[in-house]
Amino acid sequence: TGDGIQLTSATPPIRCRIEGNRITTPGSRGIYLNDSATCVSLAVVGNQVLDPVGRGIEVRPGAPFIVDGNVIVDSSDYGMVISAYSLRSGLGCSVSRNHVTGTATAAGISINNYDDIIVADNFVDVTSPSIAQLYVNVGSRVIERNNRCDGTITAASALRGVSALSDAATTLGTVTGKVAVQDHLGAVVGYLP
Repeated sequence: TGDGIQLTSATPPIRCRIEGNRITTPGSRGIYLNDSATCVSLAVVGNQVLDPVGRGIEVRPGAPFIVDGNVIVDSSDYGMVISAYSLRSGLGCSVSRNHVTGTATAAGISINNYDDIIVADNFVDVTSPSIAQLYVNVGSRVIERNNRCDGTITAASALRGVSALSDAATTLGTVTGKVAVQDHLGAVVGYLP
């Protein structure tokens, strides 16, 4: 009746890795990780969440993280939510190679309150989301590469490089006052004044 996997506290701080799980029809979220879990690093990798009653994967990390190679099918809310309670740096953090398909009434993937998070190589194709296939909320600035979405892509903040499978309504925000310095892979490693 609850979450498939839930981590809301860990003492002392630990390295958290949730990998290779298959979660079918959880009563709430498939995987839920709260920032009070005090992880020093976090990886959510290669999991399958099928038909969750709530969100497929909800991660509110307070540490550097990767969310990679997960499959979410038929979420009744958001497919995946990556969110912080207040604005945080996303340097070294990534959401990549995830597949979100089927239904998701709100959005396929939603990013909130992270600057400079890498969102790359995701495939999102959800039926009739009320917000968007891929949604970057106010307070977030992402480095986006090679995502494929069938439908609406919305960015309340800076988003670039989205490829759509069909005619997508795209709203772009702006980034001002900073010039990003990128490493050889394109990850932001700092700013010029």
